[in-house]
Amino acid sequence: MTLSKHEQDFADAMALKLRLNREARLTEARLREEHGDFRYDIAAKCVSDHQKAGTAGPGLTVAHVADMMHELTMGWDVKVIARAQHQAEERNHLIRSWVKATKPEERLRWRDPAPTRNRYL
Repeated sequence: MTLSKHEQDFADAMALKLRLNREARLTEARLREEHGDFRYDIAAKCVSDHQKAGTAGPGLTVAHVADMMHELTMGWDVKVIARAQHQAEERNHLIRSWVKATKPEERLRWRDPAPTRNRYL
């Protein structure tokens, strides 16, 4: 049984669609394995947002964004960052409690236009 030209074109188009979908699923699985679900989801959202906004360049792919994220975070020590954040929180708590207890003159503080809203008074 031979197919008409239209049927053959349709069959070829469906075969191409199935192949592209299979490749996309395999690429997604590889990227999730390589970069982790969290980074993959962030990269995919980034690409999606740029495509919706019309600001995506021709080389903007999930793989490219995930690679850039990996490069940016190379050499980061999570424990050092957590320690620095904890020290900053302690320092802020100390400053806030001092301000609440002493209610210093404005000249001893920075000019905060809304100290109540910013929880310094």
